[in-house]
Amino acid sequence: MKKRILIVEDDPAISELLRYNLEQNNFHALTAFDGQEAMELLKSVSFSLVLLDLMLPKISGLEIIKRLRADKNKVPIIILTAKDSQEDKVTGLNLGADDYVTKPFEITELIARVNAVLRRQGAEANHINTNAPLQIDNNNFQAVVAGKHILLTKTEYKLFKYLYDNVNITLTREQIAQHLGDISTFSLQSSRAIDIQISHLRDKIEQNPKEPKYLQTVRGFGYRLTM
Repeated sequence: MKKRILIVEDDPAISELLRYNLEQNNFHALTAFDGQEAMELLKSVSFSLVLLDLMLPKISGLEIIKRLRADKNKVPIIILTAKDSQEDKVTGLNLGADDYVTKPFEITELIARVNAVLRRQGAEANHINTNAPLQIDNNNFQAVVAGKHILLTKTEYKLFKYLYDNVNITLTREQIAQHLGDISTFSLQSSRAIDIQISHLRDKIEQNPKEPKYLQTVRGFGYRLTM
Protein backbone atom coordinates (compact mmCIF):
# COMPACT_ATOMS: atom_id res chain seq x y z
CA MET A 1 0.00 0.00 0.00
CA LYS A 2 1.30 3.44 -0.94
CA LYS A 3 2.29 5.68 1.94
CA ARG A 4 0.03 8.72 2.23
CA ILE A 5 1.68 12.14 2.49
CA LEU A 6 0.03 15.46 3.22
CA ILE A 7 1.44 18.53 1.47
CA VAL A 8 0.61 21.75 3.29
CA GLU A 9 1.71 24.59 1.00
CA ASP A 10 -0.18 27.74 0.00
CA ASP A 11 1.74 28.26 -3.25
CA PRO A 12 -0.18 26.22 -5.90
CA ALA A 13 2.89 25.83 -8.16
CA ILE A 14 5.07 24.43 -5.37
CA SER A 15 2.21 22.24 -4.11
CA GLU A 16 1.67 20.75 -7.56
CA LEU A 17 5.42 20.21 -8.04
CA LEU A 18 5.57 18.30 -4.77
CA ARG A 19 2.41 16.33 -5.46
CA TYR A 20 3.54 15.26 -8.93
CA ASN A 21 7.01 14.15 -7.82
CA LEU A 22 5.73 12.28 -4.77
CA GLU A 23 3.21 10.43 -6.94
CA GLN A 24 6.02 9.59 -9.38
CA ASN A 25 7.95 8.08 -6.46
CA ASN A 26 5.08 5.76 -5.50
CA PHE A 27 3.54 7.88 -2.73
CA HIS A 28 -0.09 8.94 -2.46
CA ALA A 29 -0.16 12.74 -1.97
CA LEU A 30 -2.98 14.93 -0.65
CA THR A 31 -2.78 18.73 -0.56
CA ALA A 32 -3.94 21.50 1.76
CA PHE A 33 -3.50 25.20 1.02
CA ASP A 34 -3.99 26.66 4.49
CA GLY A 35 -3.51 25.62 8.09
CA GLN A 36 -7.18 25.13 8.88
CA GLU A 37 -7.69 22.77 5.94
CA ALA A 38 -4.58 20.86 7.01
CA MET A 39 -5.82 20.41 10.58
CA GLU A 40 -9.18 19.12 9.34
CA LEU A 41 -7.46 16.55 7.13
CA LEU A 42 -5.10 15.49 9.90
CA LYS A 43 -8.07 14.82 12.19
CA SER A 44 -9.88 12.61 9.67
CA VAL A 45 -7.15 10.92 7.61
CA SER A 46 -4.10 8.88 8.64
CA PHE A 47 -0.84 10.12 7.05
CA SER A 48 2.63 8.59 6.97
CA LEU A 49 4.29 12.02 6.77
CA VAL A 50 3.52 15.75 6.46
CA LEU A 51 5.41 18.26 4.30
CA LEU A 52 4.65 21.53 6.05
CA ASP A 53 5.26 25.09 4.93
CA LEU A 54 5.56 27.42 7.92
CA MET A 55 4.07 30.57 6.41
CA LEU A 56 0.40 29.61 5.95
CA PRO A 57 -2.97 31.40 5.96
CA LYS A 58 -5.37 30.90 8.91
CA ILE A 59 -3.13 28.65 11.05
CA SER A 60 0.66 28.86 10.85
CA GLY A 61 2.88 25.85 10.32
CA LEU A 62 4.45 26.29 13.75
CA GLU A 63 1.01 26.31 15.37
CA ILE A 64 0.10 23.11 13.51
CA ILE A 65 3.20 21.37 14.88
CA LYS A 66 2.41 22.62 18.37
CA ARG A 67 -1.17 21.35 18.24
CA LEU A 68 -0.27 17.96 16.77
CA ARG A 69 2.39 17.25 19.37
CA ALA A 70 0.13 18.50 22.19
CA ASP A 71 -2.44 15.93 20.98
CA LYS A 72 0.27 13.19 21.03
CA ASN A 73 0.10 12.93 17.24
CA LYS A 74 3.54 11.61 16.24
CA VAL A 75 3.14 11.85 12.46
CA PRO A 76 6.59 12.70 11.00
CA ILE A 77 6.87 16.31 9.83
CA ILE A 78 9.34 17.83 7.38
CA ILE A 79 9.11 21.60 7.42
CA LEU A 80 9.64 23.72 4.30
CA THR A 81 11.45 26.94 5.18
CA ALA A 82 12.74 30.03 3.41
CA LYS A 83 16.50 30.58 3.26
CA ASP A 84 16.46 33.43 5.80
CA SER A 85 14.11 31.84 8.36
CA GLN A 86 16.74 30.22 10.60
CA GLU A 87 14.81 31.11 13.77
CA ASP A 88 11.56 29.51 12.52
CA LYS A 89 13.50 26.42 11.46
CA VAL A 90 14.97 25.98 14.93
CA THR A 91 11.60 26.66 16.57
CA GLY A 92 9.93 24.06 14.35
CA LEU A 93 12.49 21.41 15.22
CA ASN A 94 12.21 22.22 18.91
CA LEU A 95 8.42 21.89 18.72
CA GLY A 96 8.74 18.39 17.28
CA ALA A 97 9.38 18.55 13.53
CA ASP A 98 11.59 15.72 12.26
CA ASP A 99 13.54 17.47 9.51
CA TYR A 100 13.56 20.54 7.27
CA VAL A 101 14.16 21.46 3.65
CA THR A 102 15.15 24.99 2.64
CA LYS A 103 13.47 26.70 -0.31
CA PRO A 104 14.36 26.64 -3.12
CA PHE A 105 15.08 22.93 -2.90
CA GLU A 106 16.17 20.15 -5.21
CA ILE A 107 13.33 17.66 -5.57
CA THR A 108 15.77 14.74 -5.38
CA GLU A 109 16.98 15.96 -1.99
CA LEU A 110 13.44 16.34 -0.72
CA ILE A 111 12.48 12.81 -1.80
CA ALA A 112 15.65 11.49 -0.15
CA ARG A 113 14.74 13.25 3.10
CA VAL A 114 11.18 11.89 2.95
CA ASN A 115 12.51 8.35 2.55
CA ALA A 116 15.05 8.83 5.35
CA VAL A 117 12.41 10.08 7.81
CA LEU A 118 10.08 7.21 6.90
CA ARG A 119 12.89 4.68 7.41
CA ARG A 120 13.57 6.13 10.87
CA GLN A 121 9.87 5.97 11.66
CA GLY A 122 9.75 2.33 10.58
CA ALA A 123 12.71 1.45 12.78
CA GLU A 124 11.06 3.14 15.77
CA ALA A 125 7.73 1.41 15.06
CA ASN A 126 9.44 -1.98 15.33
CA HIS A 127 10.62 -1.17 18.86
CA ILE A 128 7.88 -2.50 21.10
CA ASN A 129 6.79 -0.30 24.00
CA THR A 130 5.56 -2.80 26.55
CA ASN A 131 3.89 -0.02 28.56
CA ALA A 132 1.43 0.63 25.73
CA PRO A 133 -1.70 -1.58 25.85
CA LEU A 134 -1.72 -2.46 22.15
CA GLN A 135 1.22 -2.54 19.72
CA ILE A 136 2.32 -4.28 16.53
CA ASP A 137 5.55 -6.24 16.15
CA ASN A 138 6.35 -5.94 12.44
CA ASN A 139 9.54 -7.97 12.76
CA ASN A 140 7.73 -11.07 14.01
CA PHE A 141 4.27 -10.42 12.48
CA GLN A 142 2.57 -10.41 15.86
CA ALA A 143 0.23 -8.30 17.95
CA VAL A 144 1.45 -7.19 21.37
CA VAL A 145 -1.25 -6.82 24.02
CA ALA A 146 -0.17 -5.43 27.40
CA GLY A 147 3.39 -6.56 26.63
CA LYS A 148 2.36 -10.09 25.66
CA HIS A 149 3.14 -11.26 22.11
CA ILE A 150 0.18 -12.82 20.33
CA LEU A 151 0.62 -15.24 17.42
CA LEU A 152 -1.42 -14.30 14.35
CA THR A 153 -2.15 -16.09 11.11
CA LYS A 154 -0.95 -14.41 7.91
CA THR A 155 -4.44 -13.03 7.21
CA GLU A 156 -4.94 -11.90 10.81
CA TYR A 157 -1.61 -10.05 10.77
CA LYS A 158 -2.42 -8.36 7.47
CA LEU A 159 -5.82 -7.31 8.83
CA PHE A 160 -4.38 -6.12 12.13
CA LYS A 161 -1.64 -4.11 10.40
CA TYR A 162 -4.16 -2.43 8.10
CA LEU A 163 -6.33 -1.44 11.06
CA TYR A 164 -3.27 -0.39 13.09
CA ASP A 165 -1.89 1.77 10.27
CA ASN A 166 -5.29 3.50 10.10
CA VAL A 167 -5.89 3.73 13.85
CA ASN A 168 -9.02 5.66 14.89
CA ILE A 169 -10.25 5.69 11.27
CA THR A 170 -13.34 3.73 10.25
CA LEU A 171 -12.66 1.24 7.45
CA THR A 172 -15.49 -0.29 5.44
CA ARG A 173 -15.75 -4.03 4.90
CA GLU A 174 -15.11 -3.42 1.22
CA GLN A 175 -11.89 -1.49 1.94
CA ILE A 176 -10.71 -4.29 4.23
CA ALA A 177 -11.58 -6.99 1.70
CA GLN A 178 -9.74 -5.15 -1.08
CA HIS A 179 -6.69 -4.69 1.13
CA LEU A 180 -6.61 -8.39 2.00
CA GLY A 181 -6.69 -9.08 -1.74
CA ASP A 182 -9.25 -11.86 -1.57
CA ILE A 183 -11.87 -10.36 -3.89
CA SER A 184 -12.31 -8.89 -7.34
CA THR A 185 -15.87 -7.74 -6.64
CA PHE A 186 -17.41 -7.14 -3.23
CA SER A 187 -20.36 -9.32 -2.21
CA LEU A 188 -22.38 -10.42 0.78
CA GLN A 189 -20.11 -13.47 0.99
CA SER A 190 -17.05 -11.16 1.16
CA SER A 191 -18.71 -9.14 3.93
CA ARG A 192 -19.33 -12.27 5.99
CA ALA A 193 -15.74 -13.41 5.44
CA ILE A 194 -14.47 -10.09 6.83
CA ASP A 195 -16.77 -10.38 9.86
CA ILE A 196 -15.32 -13.84 10.56
CA GLN A 197 -11.73 -12.56 10.36
CA ILE A 198 -12.60 -9.64 12.66
CA SER A 199 -14.10 -12.11 15.14
CA HIS A 200 -10.93 -14.26 15.07
CA LEU A 201 -8.74 -11.20 15.63
CA ARG A 202 -10.92 -10.00 18.51
CA ASP A 203 -10.58 -13.40 20.17
CA LYS A 204 -6.82 -12.84 20.23
CA ILE A 205 -6.43 -9.16 21.14
CA GLU A 206 -9.46 -8.44 23.33
CA GLN A 207 -9.80 -9.39 26.97
CA ASN A 208 -13.55 -9.71 26.41
CA PRO A 209 -14.30 -10.18 22.69
CA LYS A 210 -18.04 -9.67 23.29
CA GLU A 211 -17.34 -6.18 24.68
CA PRO A 212 -14.33 -5.11 22.58
CA LYS A 213 -12.14 -2.29 23.85
CA TYR A 214 -9.95 -1.86 20.76
CA LEU A 215 -11.60 -3.37 17.68
CA GLN A 216 -14.88 -1.48 17.45
CA THR A 217 -17.82 -2.12 15.12
CA VAL A 218 -19.14 1.04 13.46
CA ARG A 219 -22.67 0.00 12.60
CA GLY A 220 -23.63 0.55 8.98
CA PHE A 221 -20.01 1.29 7.97
CA GLY A 222 -17.37 -1.20 9.08
CA TYR A 223 -14.68 -1.41 11.75
CA ARG A 224 -12.23 0.84 13.57
CA LEU A 225 -9.21 0.11 15.76
CA THR A 226 -9.40 2.53 18.68
CA MET A 227 -6.54 3.44 20.99
